[in-house]
Amino acid sequence: MPISSSHIEPTEYGKNLRQQDEHISKILNQLRQDGDDPDKFITILNTVMEFAQLHFKFEEEKMKSLDYPKLEEHRNQHINAIETLANFCMDIFEKRIKSKKQVLEFLEPWIEAHHPKEDIQLG
Repeated sequence: MPISSSHIEPTEYGKNLRQQDEHISKILNQLRQDGDDPDKFITILNTVMEFAQLHFKFEEEKMKSLDYPKLEEHRNQHINAIETLANFCMDIFEKRIKSKKQVLEFLEPWIEAHHPKEDIQLG
């Protein structure tokens, strides 16, 4: 079943960051499995973008409520990730990227590094 994020709140993916991180893993698995189909590739990448924006908003609000000292630094990481994803979308649209490999080479290490170092501190 395809995963979609249109018109939902981040808490619908989970009431905590761990549940949301599990959801992004499901989206990545779908990209690995179905990403060779160009139409599905675009749809899944759009889902990643939408979910990332919702998740980052949820995360930043939690950080703000906790007076997290590295909020701005963390927000900049989010901005950079969204800009990179937007560039991937544009490259795919303009047919400069035709493979899920480049996207996964960015997403997988970013998520692996981001969660243990950053999200885990927030619970």
